[in-house]
Amino acid sequence: MFDESNYPYEDRWKRKRFWNHRNTLIGAAMAVILITGIKFAPQWLSSNPAAATPTTAYIEYGSRRIPAVIPQEVEFLAPALQMVNQSGEPVSLDDYLGQVLLLNMWATWCPGCVAEMPELEAYYQAHQAEGLLVIGLNAEDSAADIEAFNQKMGLSLPHWLDVNNSLYSAFNNNHLPSSYVVDRAGVVRLAWYGPISIEVLEEFVSPLVDE
Repeated sequence: MFDESNYPYEDRWKRKRFWNHRNTLIGAAMAVILITGIKFAPQWLSSNPAAATPTTAYIEYGSRRIPAVIPQEVEFLAPALQMVNQSGEPVSLDDYLGQVLLLNMWATWCPGCVAEMPELEAYYQAHQAEGLLVIGLNAEDSAADIEAFNQKMGLSLPHWLDVNNSLYSAFNNNHLPSSYVVDRAGVVRLAWYGPISIEVLEEFVSPLVDE
């Protein structure tokens, strides 16, 4: 029978060291396999791995690509706004009960507002026959400035002017651009701060238009 005591201490240490080194290599290999399995297990288990990573929508603004924001679900009654249209006539949200309203707070000097305006116009054109009305709410510019902006951008969506300085307090928000979607019953259902793309509008607002 093998008697380890017959070997010098140094030889026994070398044999023991070799055994531990081999075990270390085996353990390291098993750890790599385990970590790899954990990392890729969701992809192996998923029937459609590509669907797990949504594509980010962008807005083209000159040479820049601006990521579109995602709306937040909210629920509160639309505030009573005291504003005038571009002809100077008083307007109210109550006059449009039964329609879905996309209210966009903006200004001509706001880069994000300018970037998203073609997206809002395209969405308005695509869905106005279904009862959607996109309204620009402006507390910063004159009627003449807004009209010049509309002509330059080729816009047809209506704009309301805040002649009573009540817009920002009505929504308790002065961030530009900001948008709110009011359903047919007069309840604000979606809100977001920042520019949005037509792809995101289709995904989040169109279901409310279809209700």
